[in-house]
Order: sequence, then C-alpha cells, then structure tokens
Amino acid sequence: MHILLKTSAAAAIALTGLANAPAHAGEDIVVQSAAAMEEWSQSVTHSLDRRLLLSKKAMRADTVNGIVQLRFTLDDRGKAQDIRVYRSSGDSLTDRVASYAVRSLPNLDEAPVRDVHEKTFQANIIFADGFAEYSELSRELAQSEAKRIAFGGEEEEVVALGG
Repeated sequence: MHILLKTSAAAAIALTGLANAPAHAGEDIVVQSAAAMEEWSQSVTHSLDRRLLLSKKAMRADTVNGIVQLRFTLDDRGKAQDIRVYRSSGDSLTDRVASYAVRSLPNLDEAPVRDVHEKTFQANIIFADGFAEYSELSRELAQSEAKRIAFGGEEEEVVALGG
C-alpha cells in the first residue's frame, strides 16, 4: 500500500492563524507572510510524508485507505504533544501510524504564526492504495475542511497541515 498525503498547503492554511488580529493601543501589527506559511507547510508536509513511510515500516503496519486527522499542541521544544485523534480512519493501527509520524516531527514551532505555542495544530493525513482512492478521499477531506473552517470561531485559529 502506498501512503499518499495531500499536500495542497494553500487550502490547508486558509484562515488558520494568518489573519492579523486587530491592533490594540500601543500594540504592533504583526504581518504574517502567506509565502512563508506556504514554504513552511510544504516543508513540514514533506517531512511528515517521509515519517509516515518510516512509521509504517517500523511498526510493520498494514494501513487501510482512509483519512486521519490529528489535533495537537506544541511543547517548549517545538514538538507535537497531547496528540489526539480528531477524525479516525476507522482502523486503530492506521491512526497509530499517523500519531507516531506526527510525534516525530521536529521544529513545528517555526510556523510563521503569532503565538505558535498557544495554537492548536491539525495534521490532515490521507492513506490510499492508489490515485483513484486518493482523489476520492481528497475530495471528502476538502469538503469536511471547508465546513470546519466555515464554522468559524476557534476553528479559524487551527493551523492545518496537509489537506
């Protein structure tokens, strides 16, 4: 089985902490660069792709086709902590492979967002045998992410990777 991870970073980072907060008296306005976020997201996604393959091999896991969404925060070293399954693939082993890979990502605190250690991150991971399955799951993920972001509120502040 091949593991494919959707890497369309532009859609993934829409409305995820890039918007400037209103300035208060005496507070500087911090301008975040969409290009910097795109570059960071692509780099992290590439690293996550590699770690997914290594995790699958290390765990000798036979993953299923599906979407795994993980939510987490960052520790003081910039690594994922408090990883929880936001959306399961329906297979606990596939979910564990995803969690193991995310846990090994370094330097997530380099994300070009304000107050990075106070943010919630979300890894959107697609496991698929081939392009047809990947395309179908990718459409499904895009629809669910559009609904999530449209919900607004705290969901607008989630920093999404992949999808």
